[in-house]
Amino acid sequence: MRTDGPEFRNGWQALYEFDGAKAIVEARHYGRSRVPTPHEYVLQSMRGQSPRMVQDPVHEWSVLLEDGRLGRCTIRPTPSGMFQVAGIRQLHRTIEEAVRGWAAPIVARRAEAARIESEREPGGDAPALLP
Repeated sequence: MRTDGPEFRNGWQALYEFDGAKAIVEARHYGRSRVPTPHEYVLQSMRGQSPRMVQDPVHEWSVLLEDGRLGRCTIRPTPSGMFQVAGIRQLHRTIEEAVRGWAAPIVARRAEAARIESEREPGGDAPALLP
């Protein structure tokens, strides 16, 4: 998996704007401890090391759409080097593509709801009051 580029630095931020909505992306990278696999345990023993936990790097990007009012998600890399929004199967080549693919339907629904609301007549559904 590719781990070079500015987006793989912890704390990296980017602002993407489309259709009047702003998406803020922030990198959160950390190490996760886990029990060594049998193979790693043998390698540690062969090197004369006492058995210890193994550190795996975890790369995640947090996305807030309109400061979290419209939605938030987490983007993770796949072993193939693509990016995936948590809970959605579709793969994307870049972080920006993943953000746009996730946020576009949300922004479109918001625009459609605003259009429908503006087309409504004020009080059109309310029954007329008799004098």
